[in-house]
Amino acid sequence: PLAYEGIYGLSQGMSGLCFLSSGVGCILGSTSGGRVTDLLLARHRRALEAAADSERVEDIKIPAEARLGAMWVGISLFMCAVIICGWLIEYELALAGVLVVQFFIGAGMAFTFQSLGRYLIDVFPTRSARITGVQNFWRSLWAAVIVQLFPTMHENIGWGWSYTVMFFLTLAALLLMQVVVFRGERLRQRFGPGPELR
Repeated sequence: PLAYEGIYGLSQGMSGLCFLSSGVGCILGSTSGGRVTDLLLARHRRALEAAADSERVEDIKIPAEARLGAMWVGISLFMCAVIICGWLIEYELALAGVLVVQFFIGAGMAFTFQSLGRYLIDVFPTRSARITGVQNFWRSLWAAVIVQLFPTMHENIGWGWSYTVMFFLTLAALLLMQVVVFRGERLRQRFGPGPELR
């Protein structure tokens, strides 16, 4: 709302309507994110079945981390859209461009959350409601922190650089997720929950 009202001169009602673009993106991202991760899992299973002996096909166990491969789609979309959005606002370029980019921010974010949520449910299948609550708690906590910091950031370093900082925070989180992608199963075996929590 700060950019919509302060830079583009929209009323509160009109700036509220601008969030429809990211809302539609979130709807499409969340519905496609789950389906893409399911397709990725099915492809991973077919590849493992092709490589396995025919009599051992039913014993194939697909690691939960196979779901996280789809996160690259959503997170890449989100990161590109975030940095473009910041610099569009910085140079006060067309509002239509900002709205289009906001759509991709919503789609990328929801796609990523959907992939991560399904991964967490695969890791904790008997505690799916609890782990979804934990995921939402941390997501809301970070959102609250960013909402408090962002006005100060854009006043001191501008819109473009504020969004660039968001880009690098997302990149750092993505690099941490790669540890989970490549070492997750091993880490779960060593430090993970006991059978009573799985």
